[in-house]
Order: sequence, then C-alpha cells, then structure tokens
Amino acid sequence: MQVGQRLLQKFSGLAGLHRADFQELFAEHGLVLAKAAQIKAAIELGNRLQLEAPEERPAVHSPADAAALVQYEMSALEYEEMRVILLDTRNRVLRIKQVYKGSANSSQVRVNELFKDAIRTNAVSIIVIHNTRLATRPPALMM
Repeated sequence: MQVGQRLLQKFSGLAGLHRADFQELFAEHGLVLAKAAQIKAAIELGNRLQLEAPEERPAVHSPADAAALVQYEMSALEYEEMRVILLDTRNRVLRIKQVYKGSANSSQVRVNELFKDAIRTNAVSIIVIHNTRLATRPPALMM
C-alpha cells in the first residue's frame, strides 16, 4: 500500500502512471520487474474493458465523445500517431485502429490505410484522430 501511494503521488495519479515508461516505473525503489509489469497490465486492462461487450460499446455523437475514447491514452504518447475509430450504423464503436505511428513531430499516412480496416469490418463510418505535440502547448487531439 505504501509503495502504491508513493507511486500515485510521484506520478500524479493514475494518468501519470499510464504515461510513465515501463523502465521508469521499474526503476522505482520497491518495485520488482513483475510488480511493474502488473501495474502496466492493470492499466491496459482498464482501457480494454471499455470496449469489451458489443451491447456496451460506446456511441459517438459528437467530437467530444470521440475525444473521450482516446484522449487518455493518446495524451501519454511521445510521438505523432493517427488512429481511426470505426463505427456501425448506430455510431457505436466497432474498433479503434492505429493507422500510423510517426516521429516526435510528424506523421504521414497513405489514404488507403485509412479505409482498409473500415472495409474489412464493414464499418459504416470512420473518425480520423491525430494527436499533436508542440513544445509550446500540452498534447491535444486533432479531429
């Protein structure tokens, strides 16, 4: 419990633990390799739990809904990334797919990569999301 409290305080909560690199977490006093892996795995399981059951899949009706689905995870990225949210006829999320992972300040993607998974999963619509990291402002999502 003391180690957990110390980690939450040092990394400024669960969001900070999520953003922390595995090696950074493992380097903390009191954490062995297995415990650091358990912490990272628990955070990932929480993320995956959101999209598990089809009847419980979130629906996207606004840009804010789309941002809420990926903002937590994408705000922790240290590189440019483009994702596609695939939606069914009721605007429920079928899948969120990483389309491209770029460098620290750029991302390029071919147009066919945006639509490939949408066609394969019979998605009715897609939302393209791109994070951006500029030195002068905090991470943001561009839709």
